[in-house]
Amino acid sequence: MTTYSKITDYAAKDVLLSGNPAKAIKGTEIGAEFDAIAAADATSVKSGGALGTPSSGTLTNCTGLPAAGVSGTALVSAAIGTTVQAYSANLDEYAAVNPTAAGLALLDDASAADQRTTLGAAASGAITSSGLTQATARLLGRTTASTGAIEEISVSGATLSGGVLTISATAGITVATAQATTSGTAFDFTGIPAGTKRVVVMFNGVSLSGTDHFLVQIGDSGGIETSGYIATSGTPGVSSANSTAGFIVYSGSAGSAWMGQLSIDLFESSSNTWNATGSVANATSGLITANGYKPLSATLDRVRVTRTGTDTFDAGSVTIAYES
Repeated sequence: MTTYSKITDYAAKDVLLSGNPAKAIKGTEIGAEFDAIAAADATSVKSGGALGTPSSGTLTNCTGLPAAGVSGTALVSAAIGTTVQAYSANLDEYAAVNPTAAGLALLDDASAADQRTTLGAAASGAITSSGLTQATARLLGRTTASTGAIEEISVSGATLSGGVLTISATAGITVATAQATTSGTAFDFTGIPAGTKRVVVMFNGVSLSGTDHFLVQIGDSGGIETSGYIATSGTPGVSSANSTAGFIVYSGSAGSAWMGQLSIDLFESSSNTWNATGSVANATSGLITANGYKPLSATLDRVRVTRTGTDTFDAGSVTIAYES
C-alpha cells in the first residue's frame, strides 16, 4: 500500500513577497500532486469499502486496515496467516482459529469430493460404491434395540455369495447309523450334540437269547449312568418289570423279535432331567409300553442299548434319531 506524501508546500508560498517567482503556483506542481494522490488512493483500503486486487507483490501484514469489518466485527488483528477470522454458519459471527497445514488444505479444496480425498473419507451413497470394507459374509445392523454404532452381524446357517444371502435348512432329525444286534451285549451311540431335546431309540426285530428285558441307558461326558432311573414296562394287568438301572423295555421271552421305539425327551434343562415313553410289539405278543425318568449329572451326549441280565442279542438291529 502506497502512503501519500505532499510534494509541494503551498502554505509556504503565502509568506513570499509579491514578485517572487517561487510564490507562483504552477500547473505542473498541481498535476504532480494529483498524480501522487491518485496513486496512493488506488492501493489504499477505504473504511466501509473493499480491498482492491494488487497487480503484484505480497501482502505481509495488515497495518492500516480498518478496525471494523462486516457488521462491526473486528476483521483482522494480526498479520495474515497468523490469525484468520472465519464466518460462522449464521454469517453474523466470527470464530478465531489457528489453522494447521491440513486445515488450510481442506479450506483450499474446490469441492466436497476433493475434501473427502483430503480427509481420506468415504463418499456418501450405497455401501457398494462407498469404499467401505467389512468382513466376509456379514450383515450390517445392531444386536440390541438401541441407538449406536453399526455392527457386523454373522448369521449361523447362512451363506452370502454374489450378493445373495442363502439361509440353510435346519438339520431337523438326525438318524444314526443302525447297529446289527445279531450278537453282543451292548450297543453305544455317542456324539449326540448339546442342545438335543429328544432322542428316539428304535428297535427293528431285536431279540435276546433268554428271558432278560431290554435296557436303555443314557449318559453324559462322564460316561453312561447305570443308576438313578425310575422306570417300568409291561402290559397293564398282565405282566410288568421295573428298573433303577435304566429305562426298561419288557421282553421276557427268548427269540421274540421286537419292533417299536422309546422316546427320551428333555423334561427340565436346569437339572438335565429326561422322561422316557414308548412301546414295542412282536408278532405273537400284545403291545408292551415303557415309561420312566432320569436326571443326568450333565448334558446328555450318549445312549446305550443293553439288557437287564446276562443274555446276548441274537437278531435284528437298533438305531437312534435325535433332534434339537
